Amino acid sequence: MGRYTSTANGSYQLAEGCILEDALARLGRLEDLYESLSAQREGLSQALGQLRAAGKTRSYQFKEKMAQKLICSNVLDALQEKVWDKA
Repeated sequence: MGRYTSTANGSYQLAEGCILEDALARLGRLEDLYESLSAQREGLSQALGQLRAAGKTRSYQFKEKMAQKLICSNVLDALQEKVWDKA
């Protein structure tokens, strides 16, 4: 994966030879990923709540959904820390 940006003095700029529309498309896909993971995490939280209410916290399904939620949360936390909190 090539970079579309470079940094100089703590500021980002378009890398030499890159096209602005391509960089914006990649940024858009990153934002789409963030929104998709957020929605997936919310859905998993709801599903886990239903399983808890049904007393199925020891089931394979509960453990699988919990693992998926943790993965989503870790990726979102990394994006939050490295991308969105830096703005």
